[in-house]
Amino acid sequence: MHLNRFKIYVFNIALLIFVSNIAYSQVDTTKSNGDSTNVLPNMLNTLKNDTTDTLSNAAYTTDTTFRVSKDALNSQVICTADDTMYLDFAESKHYLYDNAYVTFEDISLRAGYIVVDYDSTLIHAYGIPDSTGKISQLPIFIQAGKEYQSAEITYNYSTKKGYIKKVITREGDGFLHGETVKKIDDEVMYVKNGSFTTCSHSHPHYRITSNKLKVISGDKIVTGPTYLEIADVPTPLLVPFGFFPANSSRKSGVLIPSYGENLRRGFFLKNGGYYFAINDYVDLELRGDIYTRGGWALYGNSKYRKRYKYNGNLNISYSLIREGDETQPNFSESKTFNIRWRHTQDPKARPNSRFTANVDAGSSDYFQNNSYNANDFLTNTLNSNISYERSWAGKPFRFSANLKHSQNTRTNAVNLTVPEITFNVSRLYPFKNEKRIGKSKWYEDIGIQYTMNARNEVQTFDSLLFRRETLDDFRNGIRHNIPISTSFKVLKVFSFSPSINMTERWYFESLSPRFIDSTNSIVNDTVSGFARAGDFNISGRLTTNLYGMYAFKKGKVKAIRHAITPSISLTYRPDFSEDMWGYYSNVQSDTLGNTRRVSRFNGLLYGGPGQGKVGSIGLGINNTLEMKVVDSKDTTGTGTKKIKLLEGLSVNTSYNAAASEFKWSDLRLSARTNLFKNSIGVNYNSTFSLYDIDENGVRINEFYYDNTGKLGRLTNASLALSFNFNGAAKAAESVEEQKTSGIGVTDGDFNYYGLDYYVDFNVPWNFNINYNIIYSKPALVENIRQSINFGGDVSLTKHWKIGFSSGYDLENKDFTFTSIDFYRDLHCWELRFNWVPITTQQSYSFNISVKAPILKDLKLERNRGIGDF
Repeated sequence: MHLNRFKIYVFNIALLIFVSNIAYSQVDTTKSNGDSTNVLPNMLNTLKNDTTDTLSNAAYTTDTTFRVSKDALNSQVICTADDTMYLDFAESKHYLYDNAYVTFEDISLRAGYIVVDYDSTLIHAYGIPDSTGKISQLPIFIQAGKEYQSAEITYNYSTKKGYIKKVITREGDGFLHGETVKKIDDEVMYVKNGSFTTCSHSHPHYRITSNKLKVISGDKIVTGPTYLEIADVPTPLLVPFGFFPANSSRKSGVLIPSYGENLRRGFFLKNGGYYFAINDYVDLELRGDIYTRGGWALYGNSKYRKRYKYNGNLNISYSLIREGDETQPNFSESKTFNIRWRHTQDPKARPNSRFTANVDAGSSDYFQNNSYNANDFLTNTLNSNISYERSWAGKPFRFSANLKHSQNTRTNAVNLTVPEITFNVSRLYPFKNEKRIGKSKWYEDIGIQYTMNARNEVQTFDSLLFRRETLDDFRNGIRHNIPISTSFKVLKVFSFSPSINMTERWYFESLSPRFIDSTNSIVNDTVSGFARAGDFNISGRLTTNLYGMYAFKKGKVKAIRHAITPSISLTYRPDFSEDMWGYYSNVQSDTLGNTRRVSRFNGLLYGGPGQGKVGSIGLGINNTLEMKVVDSKDTTGTGTKKIKLLEGLSVNTSYNAAASEFKWSDLRLSARTNLFKNSIGVNYNSTFSLYDIDENGVRINEFYYDNTGKLGRLTNASLALSFNFNGAAKAAESVEEQKTSGIGVTDGDFNYYGLDYYVDFNVPWNFNINYNIIYSKPALVENIRQSINFGGDVSLTKHWKIGFSSGYDLENKDFTFTSIDFYRDLHCWELRFNWVPITTQQSYSFNISVKAPILKDLKLERNRGIGDF
């Protein structure tokens, strides 16, 4: 019979088995109300007249009690088909054709043609030919969420055993292919002429082939003698047996080393070790290098994560480098180390507190001797910060504690802060009237803040860091800062912001300066004990905004607007070098008996109050320029958009009326803008001194304009230009274009793995240039530094990409560090090649490997640097 999506449920079909296997029990005649021979006809009529009902295992009783056969089904069977469904009562078989579908318990089967044999409890499934004769609608069998694609399936739904031909199924992070598969139960199956691969193609690019395989679903795959095939070509890579994890959980195991030779260090084995899958939250990877000339290295890498709590990783490396022959004068030996730690706390774990760590510390020459990574050996500074922050809900308090480290790998200078503690009280309004209705009084907007900062730090060199004498070089202190400020309108168009800033410094030692005749210099003796130094200043700032606009009657440009923000500020600070404050003293400065005022806090952590009275007037002006144009994307023709022509142009200076000389400060000019959707960036800064210098380069109290006719003397200037251009991005693939079947097997190039280092093929090309010039002439000597850096990448084809980065030293007339990168997407494989052709870090790195992590050691890798061949 022809039905459209007709459904028949299990016990309507299985009822034949149920009827044929009914065993009569003893008749209870005391409860009989009719003839028990009428029971079977009644049940058959029920089946005939109602094909949509489902019957559960129960004893149907009129006059007799029945027991269900042990062969009866316990669950419902649902069958559908687009074209034909035919139920053969004589043979107890059910035929389904075209998009046939059968489901039973945790089993579902979809195929072009399905036959259900209720007598033998077997299900047969096949594909069907389409209009071109190609077999389509191949069987897809799913049990407990596990999916199998095949050419033919025979399955016993009673014993849970099956026989599958040409199967493809996903196991863990890979795919299992088999010519014939015998399924023993829900977990175990045996495969003949099978292979394992991580390629998602139905005809994989590579596979590890074996005649016999045993699969324990969700656990492991064990093979007999196995070999590697690439593009259907067998390779000589043969092993007597194979073992593959078939789940996504981590497993402990050996990490295979690479081998080679270094001219200066000898033959080597690199990056061999062991991986420990400790538990679900933390793992550990131990690797090492060994060289025949005695050098070695150890690397420890641990990753940890606890959901909704924290995550991070810790890397510790140590190496002993021995280069050359011990009997030769060019022999060298050095020890280097490096520590990297990243820790992040989930914001939901503790909303009011947070602990983070970002540590990068070690020997200054570690990366130059141990890394092929360009970003590593180009790094000039190493910075670390371990931080704890705490706030209180509904309270204005905030606390933080930090351990900081900064290291210059060129000069070997190290700055260590252990610890830095900060306590803040956010802005409070002590005069605020919370019950006031309407406009508040001016004094109600007066706000007060408080900040306490305590530090203990030392500045030294990495070779001296762990010496006992370094402890005596630590500087420490506590600084308190209390700003009081407000803001209000003046004459409706001006904004006036007065403020008082008070600073208090606490030290546990101070200095006692004295003159030494023999050296003709002033030295400082350290005086232990508590010492304090406080100062304050009063300031006010008046600003307003001025606007000018010119409108165009024709053309795409509608208007240009110029915004000007002038400001004037007043600042007063007393002379804290006066004797009444007790911070300065007169100290002999030369053998002639001359004296000068010297602070007993100079050189301490926070310094001391300034010398000289300040009564300055600050002047400044800032400009922005915008253009309004017709929006070409607006279909109505009336839409407009704003384009910034000049993001900022500012001029600032100040005049100190209380100073005895050099009343004017330097004139500072700065400008910045970004044009053509940030394709071109311009940033300019300069400083002009209004005073002239003498023949020795010493500034004199004479205006530069009076002597030269020019407004100011250029002392510093910098210009940074950036150009960034790229081709139009390709349209992203739709979800339908990326869609694959349930197990991810496809004949397309859908990349479901993702890459360790992202390569964006959507942008066909990208090119950037950065030019910087810095000019400096504070006195007589002029210094100019220029640099050009450029880089980019281009997608040669859909799967080829080449990138480059370099620079040019305009002073030395030579190229700086240059790197060329090639990347080829090989679907389930990837190829990477990095080449540094010039500079002292000449090297190359070649790697072709499987993308999937489960087979990451299946690779060909070659790294060569100085001394390698």
